[in-house]
Amino acid sequence: MPEQRKWSDERGSFGWIGRMPQEIIDGPREFIIRWKVLAEDARKVACLPNNAAKVGKARRIEQRRKDILAEVDLKTKRRACP
Repeated sequence: MPEQRKWSDERGSFGWIGRMPQEIIDGPREFIIRWKVLAEDARKVACLPNNAAKVGKARRIEQRRKDILAEVDLKTKRRACP
């Protein structure tokens, strides 16, 4: 639960999906661009009225966030291997 609280605090400062992780900053530029697009999409979803459609869109945003982080993790591990 402390990680969730940290993420909530970051969202207040850095936007709805939180601070850009260091792995993305250090990684290929394509991930930075994807993160910025995701952040903009998340901001738009956050401004929608509360209803089932907003919840569905928010879940898709969260899934995209997880996908980006997983891809960055994969690419960084590949680069680290000899």
